[in-house]
Order: sequence, then C-alpha cells, then structure tokens
Amino acid sequence: TAIVARGDHLVTADAQFSSMKQRSDVAALLEENPAALFLNPVNWEGIRGSLIDAKRRKVPVIVVDTPVSDPDLVLCQIASDNAEAGRIVCDALAAARPDARIVVLHLSLNRACIERVEGFQARMARHPGMTILDIREGKGRAEGSYPVMRELLDRWPDLDAVFAVNDPSALGAIRAIREAGRGGQIAVVAVDGSPAGIEAIRAGQLLATAAQSPREIGRLAAEQAYAHMNGRPVKKNIRLPVALIDARNVTE
Repeated sequence: TAIVARGDHLVTADAQFSSMKQRSDVAALLEENPAALFLNPVNWEGIRGSLIDAKRRKVPVIVVDTPVSDPDLVLCQIASDNAEAGRIVCDALAAARPDARIVVLHLSLNRACIERVEGFQARMARHPGMTILDIREGKGRAEGSYPVMRELLDRWPDLDAVFAVNDPSALGAIRAIREAGRGGQIAVVAVDGSPAGIEAIRAGQLLATAAQSPREIGRLAAEQAYAHMNGRPVKKNIRLPVALIDARNVTE
C-alpha cells in the first residue's frame, strides 16, 4: 500500500518455500534493475549468492520477516521478535500442560523459525515438567507437516503437545490429530497470528499462537527503502514485538 500510494510499482514473486525458485526469482527481478528489492528469505544461508549479486548491481535489499546469515550484504532487516514468540507460546503451553510431552515441527532453513525454537527451548527451563520428545522438519506448510505428524503420532503414542513454528504447520498437525481420533487430547501452539490460525483457536483446535504484525513489517520496509533513496539514515535492524492470541482474547 505504501508503495502504490506513492505511484510506484511493486512486482511480487512467490518462492513457494523453494530456495532454488527464490534464487531464480531474485535473478529475474534484478535483471529489471529495480530501485529496491524486498526479500523474505526461504533459506537464511542459501540466499547469500543472490545478495552478493544485488550488492554488485547496487540494488538495496530490505529483508523482511526473517534474517539472513550475512547482514552486511543488505540495507536493513525487519522482523518480529521470534525468540520472544517461542517463549510466550511455551508459557501458554505450560499453563495448559505443565507436564507436556512435546513434538516440534521445525523449518530449520529459516532463521526466524530457528529463533522461535531456541526461544521455546530456553523458556522450558522454567517449566521442568515439560519434555521434547522429537524435533522434525514440517517444511513450513500444512501439506508438509501433515504426514510428519501422522508418523509422530505412531512413534510417540503418549505425546500430548505440539509446537509448530508457524500456523500452516500447526494446521497440518491438527488435521493429522483429528484423523487419528485424538482431537482435544493434544495441545497445539504455533507462531503467526494468521486468520486461519485464529479460526483454529475459535474452533478449539489450536491452543495459542504468537501474533506477528505483517502489515507493520511491510510499512516499515517501504519506509526504510524510501529513506535510503532520499539519502536519509536507515535503521539496520528493526525488531517488532509479538503478542499471544488464545481463547481469552481471540474475539479481539
């Protein structure tokens, strides 16, 4: 909205969680000689070559949602406080299941998800009754986490909690749990605060999700890009707060 309001043109590309496609997308966009490139990296390390190419072409890169491994190659990075997101959903789960036996659905190529899991694990020190049984790759999507969750239900019949690194992973897990006839028996927490996640809370399928502020991330990204174009200072790292959504405040 901020870009269109200025009469400028925004071209978007969806990497569909594919590092290879994202590198190809970035290469194609750089050929158009854009004034700036906004990037939500699939693989926080695997995108480095594309960042080097952008820097060589003098195209400023504004990273959104999840950091990259080499911040010197980008103009700035704007993301939620992902470690805090992991901490607050851990507390929410502990309040409901103090002795939870947990499986984690990860997306370990993504730095934001790494931080969420690190925050969750660090906060578990305050909840000694909780145990992580397994950490598996859920691929960040419902269709990726669904078969993984089915396997985890067979492998760990006594599991009673799931920490999914994002709402889509949680929704795939919830589907597997319901099909196994264990709906209501397993508490699921996640990160995103997406409309689908909120509906799952209303339906009693998702215990809690840590909400991000995607519109604010986008607004700040555009603001930093225009500041740079106009020769004004740019903040190198911007972290936005997160908030817990659960049954108590979901109607808000």
